[in-house]
Amino acid sequence: MGDEMSDNLYLVGSAIVNDASKISIADESVFSFMGVAYSFNFVDYIHEDYKEAFLTELGKAEYDNKISFISKVRRYDGKFFDVAVVLQRVDIDGNKYIGLEIYDVNYMALEYKNFVADKKIHTALLSISDKIYFKYEVKKDYLEVQKAGKVVYSGGMKVFKETVLYKKLVSQDGISHFNELCDSIVSAKGAGFYKFDSQFFGSEDKTTYYPTTISYTTIELNSQVEYMVGLASGQLAGADAQVYASNSANLDPLTGLLNKKAIKELTLDSLANAKKNGRPVTIAIIDLDNFKAINDTFGHMFGDSTLLNVARIMREAVGNRGTVGRIGGDEFFIVLTDFEDGDASIRPLIRSIRSHVAWYFKDKTENIKVTCSVGTATFPQDADNYDDLFKLADHCLYVAKAFGRNRFIIYTKSMHGTIDSITAGKNNIQMVGYVSEGDKQKHLYSVVERVRNVEHRSQGLALFNAVLSELLHYYCSDVAFYSPVDPKEEHYILSNKDDIVYDDEIVKLYDTYKPRMDKHGCVAFGNYENTRGELPELFSYVKEHDYRSIFIARNVDKKGELKGVFVLMTKGRYQNWSNFDAQMLLIIFKLMEKYI
Repeated sequence: MGDEMSDNLYLVGSAIVNDASKISIADESVFSFMGVAYSFNFVDYIHEDYKEAFLTELGKAEYDNKISFISKVRRYDGKFFDVAVVLQRVDIDGNKYIGLEIYDVNYMALEYKNFVADKKIHTALLSISDKIYFKYEVKKDYLEVQKAGKVVYSGGMKVFKETVLYKKLVSQDGISHFNELCDSIVSAKGAGFYKFDSQFFGSEDKTTYYPTTISYTTIELNSQVEYMVGLASGQLAGADAQVYASNSANLDPLTGLLNKKAIKELTLDSLANAKKNGRPVTIAIIDLDNFKAINDTFGHMFGDSTLLNVARIMREAVGNRGTVGRIGGDEFFIVLTDFEDGDASIRPLIRSIRSHVAWYFKDKTENIKVTCSVGTATFPQDADNYDDLFKLADHCLYVAKAFGRNRFIIYTKSMHGTIDSITAGKNNIQMVGYVSEGDKQKHLYSVVERVRNVEHRSQGLALFNAVLSELLHYYCSDVAFYSPVDPKEEHYILSNKDDIVYDDEIVKLYDTYKPRMDKHGCVAFGNYENTRGELPELFSYVKEHDYRSIFIARNVDKKGELKGVFVLMTKGRYQNWSNFDAQMLLIIFKLMEKYI
């Protein structure tokens, strides 16, 4: 520990002892800490396991060097306490003594823990910021530049300056200011800022330059400037988000995203621009699933860290195609303004956010799953004003939550109803529950006829995907076909979930529920609790995925070998699978099997 122990931040107190460890003089804090009111032998208060080591070190004490070691001492409450002890021989009035300093090891550990936490928070904040940060080590001439938490340059200042000028990242008029900036940082004479036009913030045409402000300051250690640090902020031409973000009053204090008021104003501006240029604007409302359980189980500090990481994931996924805001405790809002092909581009982006959130927290929250549900709507095809657009997206979010969470719903009028019916409360949840048995039967008969008339395999695949979506409309929350064969051999696994993962657990459980299948190869459970006793493995699978009801059909070849499993599941509600349902679903499945 040496000289580092001179920092009084952790010092309990100082004392003077003789070679027998008897304290002659001591700070009042030492007596208070030890619970003693008069002179005492320090060694008597040391734990038995540490006494011999203390006496050995006491005998080694020197004039020129400090000796430091860890020990345990009994304090005022009778409990032993971890301390660091520093010894150094001293002369007082011609007599030889030993100076003794006691330091609080537990407080050091706490401070180190806080330091690590602050470092992680600092790293997280850097990762979600759209600004460029840099630090320059003066003595080493070492520059490190970070953008979105990633190092984009590390090396000497000269090479950095030459690279920027060679790539023409600074406008011709800004070169002199850029050179002055680099010289000022190298000279380390003080704080300052420069403004010039650059391409540091994502210009794609490589010819347009945007206003850039770079501020910097000094960091001193031992009264010498050791580091220069700073940040660069820029504004893309016409990018309203940068204007809003430049005002701290518009930012959420935790995540650095736009707050509720600012993201709404930005969306209103985007809709006004869209009316002029004819470009679509999509909004997405995103809600974290199970966030209250996360806060209650792991504490608010972990909850804040969760929100920071979710904000980072969203910001990285959206990039320059839109803006992310936080509109509630665990609710986020995205406005997307740079999509030409509607759903075809929106789906991959939302899917990316949903899957990255799930995977990032997969092993971090024990049995509580951190996932997100999303609802989206697009201007002008779905609504021509902000309020209606928000209602539609919010309704789709509600549907996503009602159907088991961890999914996204893109508004379509045919599936979700009109804004008037939604506002009136006639379509609180997707169409399930509002479809009559007669309509169900008509639909299934029509599906069978459509499947029978398919002539080509490509048509069959397209129809099968359509059928999956329609089955959601009438029956279930999830629907999928699983092949027991390795997916690398190009067997299809189709599902209503866009980010399909080869989850073949239901296939592996085939032998457990096979005996319960009827002569047609079907088994259905309207209430998953009915599987608890007889089929414990299936019960565990259904419960883990939060299903309430499940219908399973199989297809086998002439030898009885399993070719595929067709599964329909419901979340949040129970489904009464009638004989008619089972027969028609099995017919559809077996007709479609040849196209899969």
